[in-house]
Amino acid sequence: MNERRILAGVIALLAIGGVWQLLDRRALLGERERLEKELARERRRAPAPAPEPTPQPESPALSPEPARPPEPERRPAAPRSREEALKAFEDALEAVRQFPDPDEPAPAPKQPPDIPSLQAQALNPTLSARLRVDALAKLRSAGDGARSPAVVNSMVQLLQDSGDDRIRVDICRHMKGVESDFLKRQLLISVRSDPTSKVREEAAESLGPMTEDPLVRQALEEVAQRDASDKVQEQARRALRERR
Repeated sequence: MNERRILAGVIALLAIGGVWQLLDRRALLGERERLEKELARERRRAPAPAPEPTPQPESPALSPEPARPPEPERRPAAPRSREEALKAFEDALEAVRQFPDPDEPAPAPKQPPDIPSLQAQALNPTLSARLRVDALAKLRSAGDGARSPAVVNSMVQLLQDSGDDRIRVDICRHMKGVESDFLKRQLLISVRSDPTSKVREEAAESLGPMTEDPLVRQALEEVAQRDASDKVQEQARRALRERR
């Protein structure tokens, strides 16, 4: 009886396939929930597979038996096994799952960054240092050219003036890759003399792309040998290897 009910469900589900476009998606979701519950019940009722019979040793032939007449051909059984029915049921259920949930909102398309607004935010001296540095981080992610010369000069000035070591750390980090003599001079000061080791470490990393400059290499070599922080020394050594 269970196999017939399962097969009937599969047949009904396959019949739906010809008219998917005419059905309401909510009805499909209801059918999916019903099939999942039915499948869970069938799995709980499914018997454990029977153990394979142990082969028995053949007894020695005593005498040849007389030939038997051939048995009449047997037609294969129409009903499928429970395992096959469950497999077909799962395949049909997976087809229903392919339909999206109408109640689930579609993901919003990713909007490109508003570079002029971010530049204005980074340049605005009336905003907090954190908001300005957050804008700098987004400009760095936006690609080359987003960190304009005006933004770079403004951030270097903030690096010089800020007493918050977290702000100085983030400015040094998000300035990596910028080509600016003004920035280079300030990073050389920061890597040698900033009181916070994390700031010196980030300054050393941002100086990595500038190691073709002899002054930068000299500063990093000094830091790699003399800085009080092992992490700063190691970062200076990595920066020196960056352009080799």
